[in-house]
Amino acid sequence: MSLRTNNRCLQHLYEILRDKDWESEGGYQEFKQIRVQMGGKDNDYYLKKTAPDGSPRVLAGLLAKLISGCWRKSMKKRLALVNKMAKEANAVNEHEFQEILASDFSKNNAVNEDGTITIIDDTASNKKKWMMKALRLKYANPFFRDLLLNSKDGIYEREGARDTALWCGNEYTEDKDGEPTAGLLMKCLADTKTYWNSVYWFVPTQDDEASEADEASEADEASSSADDAERKEEEETRTCDKCGKVVSNRRMIIEFESEESEFEKLCIECDRKEHPELYG
Repeated sequence: MSLRTNNRCLQHLYEILRDKDWESEGGYQEFKQIRVQMGGKDNDYYLKKTAPDGSPRVLAGLLAKLISGCWRKSMKKRLALVNKMAKEANAVNEHEFQEILASDFSKNNAVNEDGTITIIDDTASNKKKWMMKALRLKYANPFFRDLLLNSKDGIYEREGARDTALWCGNEYTEDKDGEPTAGLLMKCLADTKTYWNSVYWFVPTQDDEASEADEASEADEASSSADDAERKEEEETRTCDKCGKVVSNRRMIIEFESEESEFEKLCIECDRKEHPELYG
């Protein structure tokens, strides 16, 4: 959601809510309080046992979704609450608070000559671009990445009372101009899963680190013709599409989907520059 606004205070508020420890006792009580203030019910519906060890997780992304609906004329009280939350959380823009307006929930709004603002929805292509960036950041977190990689293919969102066909459904479609029209969330999740599968060796999970260490130890002890054949296979030449660097080990090249071409090959140094958020 923070990618869809130009208001830095609103961006900062989204980021503060994203980074909160909602699983702590105080965090969960705060989540329930905010949810009720925004018109939700006082129950534990959004506390789910989704962690691999069976521990509960708070589906706190709901708050961002509720906040994003403040562009509607019927949400004036909720918008006032959002501004109050932002002030209390010190979500400021260069040390000054910038009021969050109904017009701040889209990047493409038009200011009319009389000073009024016409809400213009963002294009489907822009929504896809921002969603892919958001998912790239989300699944850089090992917890969420493991859930995605271990899930079945074809995850999609069912259409609810206020959801649009653009995001929902298990069939991705485009119009004659190539603009997405349906099943966009399923498409974005599938592309994100493909990306992480392609670089999974480079970002092992915590559970994998121990097993990889054991495998490395066994590999050091074993010297066989099979090992030699595998090393020879990996010594093919690849060229980085950014800097032109030629490397002999194919594992030093990372492939990812880009806007310019279907797949772009980067050496590790260029990938660090292009995607610094993945190397925290």
